[in-house]
Amino acid sequence: MAKVQLLTQAEYARHRGVSRNAVARAIKEGRIVLIDGRIDPAIADAQWQANTRPRSDARSPGGGDHADTRGTFGTARTRRELAEASLAEIQLAEKRGELINRAGVEMALETCIRRLRDGVMSAPDRMALDHVTRATVLDGLRAAFDDAIKTFGPLPGNTPNGCHEP
Repeated sequence: MAKVQLLTQAEYARHRGVSRNAVARAIKEGRIVLIDGRIDPAIADAQWQANTRPRSDARSPGGGDHADTRGTFGTARTRRELAEASLAEIQLAEKRGELINRAGVEMALETCIRRLRDGVMSAPDRMALDHVTRATVLDGLRAAFDDAIKTFGPLPGNTPNGCHEP
């Protein structure tokens, strides 16, 4: 029976094409086992393949089974972590009271503008004006409000399709 050639951690790292630290970490985490303080490359290669998740920048000998999926895993992981970080920032800002409810602000703004418009439009009724003057003032106010709507756009809740504008 042929004697198995056992390797040191540094030799196995060169054999695998990885750093010595990666091999030491795999041993420490139990992903590969030692035989009398050395590594059987045939056994360790099988253990490495079965117990080690490929990194997006990893190079496995011969391309490995994961050659096509390494980039997508790393990209997906990065995207997920960025999304989780963004969500955490939003939740923190919300707890600090730094965020406001857009729909609530739009509703309050619309209510204020409608009250202002109604108050201005009812002013001629509260004045001692004859019918002709009152009609002239009302027409002028309506024209001013129409011009304002043309200039500034409709109120937030009054978009043509009934939806809020972005």
